Amino acid sequence: MKKLNEKNNQQPNRKILPFDQTNRPLKASKKSRQGRFSKHMIPIVGVFLTCLSIFSLFQSFQKHKEVTNQLVQAEVSLKDSIEKNKQAKAEYELSKDKEYIAKIARKDYFFSKDNEIIFDIEEESSEQ
Repeated sequence: MKKLNEKNNQQPNRKILPFDQTNRPLKASKKSRQGRFSKHMIPIVGVFLTCLSIFSLFQSFQKHKEVTNQLVQAEVSLKDSIEKNKQAKAEYELSKDKEYIAKIARKDYFFSKDNEIIFDIEEESSEQ
């Protein structure tokens, strides 16, 4: 048998592979690539999700700050409105008094009683 092998120039216990086949298994290389891919992809996805959540949290804080400022402005506006309402109610109550109406009419609109003369004396500011 050795003569047969020597005749054909083949070495015993060796297989002859066609040209397009290689010695390394293809499936193992794909698995190793997938392993490397998943090893690198998991931290990348984690970092991306962390950045996304931090960005969302930052936007929430900004929105909260804006709403808080609007609330403070609304409270100030409410206090001013309440004060104006109190003044309007007081003026309304005074408007029911005929003497007060007569006083305002003489002061602001220069109405006079019978035989009364009204002189308008304006005070000049001392700018000299």
